[in-house]
Amino acid sequence: DGEDINSLLDSHTSEIVTQFFEKRIQVISTKQPQKDYTLNIETHKTIYQDEHLNIQVLGKLDTKNLGALRVTLVVKSKHNPNQIPVRNTLDLYHGDRIEKFVRTCAEKLETGTSFIRKALNTLTEGLENHRLQQVEIAQEQQDEKPTLRELTNQEKQAALLLLKDKNLTKILTQKLQNTGIVGEEKKALFLFTILLSHQMHHTLHAMVQGTSGSGKSHLIKKVADCMFNQQKIKRFTRVSEKSFYNYGSYDLQHCGIILEDYDGLAEEAQLAWRELQSNGQLSSSVSLKNEMTGEIKSGEKWVYGPIASLVATTKFRLYEDNQSRVFTIAIDESEAQTEKVLEYMASKASKGITEQQEQQAIREIQNLVSLLKPYAVQNNYRLHLPKTTQQRRRLTQMLHDFIEQITLLHQYNRQRISADTQEPQTLITELEDLELAVDLMFESIVLKTDELDGILRQFYENLKEYITKKAKKIGKSLSETDFIQREIRQEFRISKTQLFRYFTELQELEYITKTHTGSRNTFSYKIGYWDNIEKLRTEIRDYLYKQIQAFKKNT
Repeated sequence: DGEDINSLLDSHTSEIVTQFFEKRIQVISTKQPQKDYTLNIETHKTIYQDEHLNIQVLGKLDTKNLGALRVTLVVKSKHNPNQIPVRNTLDLYHGDRIEKFVRTCAEKLETGTSFIRKALNTLTEGLENHRLQQVEIAQEQQDEKPTLRELTNQEKQAALLLLKDKNLTKILTQKLQNTGIVGEEKKALFLFTILLSHQMHHTLHAMVQGTSGSGKSHLIKKVADCMFNQQKIKRFTRVSEKSFYNYGSYDLQHCGIILEDYDGLAEEAQLAWRELQSNGQLSSSVSLKNEMTGEIKSGEKWVYGPIASLVATTKFRLYEDNQSRVFTIAIDESEAQTEKVLEYMASKASKGITEQQEQQAIREIQNLVSLLKPYAVQNNYRLHLPKTTQQRRRLTQMLHDFIEQITLLHQYNRQRISADTQEPQTLITELEDLELAVDLMFESIVLKTDELDGILRQFYENLKEYITKKAKKIGKSLSETDFIQREIRQEFRISKTQLFRYFTELQELEYITKTHTGSRNTFSYKIGYWDNIEKLRTEIRDYLYKQIQAFKKNT
């Protein structure tokens, strides 16, 4: 150790050199060679610097076409900072153009070509590696599947106890109220059951009508929050004409779609919407390009459902093909409901009700939903709808599908049969399911039978009540009591535009008529047709429940 090689030869034979050579060990330096350049890559700007050059790459790299590396370069000389920089856009994979660019830079910047070639080569390698990393990251993100929240054993046991409870409907109704839904108990449970169908074999659809600010969007939002797999709940404010066609083949399969405003649905998108609701799939003929040959041929593109949907709208009437495919309900805009909402707002403002309590209720309902599985359902009962019901064939099918959803909701309390002995696959519908289904969708059946839609019916009933009180006050008969628009507008505290829509629709349906023109061209009106909606409701209810009672007698 530490001895000179010459002194070793003096004191030893020459064989020691051979021995040292055979036992030699390669020494590897642990020090990394220092880079003589820096490369800082950002989204829209890349800067390369070395001893001689400063090169900027402007713009974003193209990660789609890996066969080219087209960039915009700004090359500056560090030795001659006052020199005008060389700017050019070129493909770093194009050898001839790169060589020409090198000579141009060398001439204008008075720098050797070897320095410029080395800098461009280093820059190209850095950009290549960065681009490949970005492509890999994007692919990993695309392939990454969202993970669902896993229930703890305690949560699972609590959810199972509720699902097996005979009072499941009452419990679920109360929990929906705890999420922040005020009133509208039956409608909330009705919409919840409809949206729940997105994970079942047969899906359903509902439309919520109401004036602006009535709370329709809040209602469907809270119901949507209660679904377990939020990745399958898609919420839209606006849908462009061809957007549904551009989804992947299975992107919408068993999804729940929330449209916060039907007005945001483009005309062509309404056609796609109808087909997804009815057929459960979309097909379109498109032009497809062969990437190998460049040949363009016609081909088919498919987007598969089924979907369930909830839609909010302020419109009175929709295109018949769109409206006939959905259950329609109207938001309660009565003064009593308004007081409930205001009281809830006050409780929330005073922290009597907290956001954490609402989220806890949502989480508990999500736990219930996660344990519900799709099964086939056998319904041995046939319900008939009144002959006055619009679109009776389609609504009857929707009624049976809704009864099926009620059975699936109570699947832990229903008899199961199976073709084999291993796993039960079919649930048997009970009369309780029929009663609950009729009770929940009764308002929707009435709206399908009524000539007036939900919003207009509420206004017309309030108008009749007001005219009845006015007739008694002035001592005239109902047929002699007239009114003007300003009078009704101030009484009901609604806008001129909204009242004009009400009056126009009622005149077209001949429910009210103009009587005469007063001073300053003020029109007076009278109610021309006094219908009895309560009688109609009673007739429909009796018609349906008589059938259920007959089933009970025969069992």
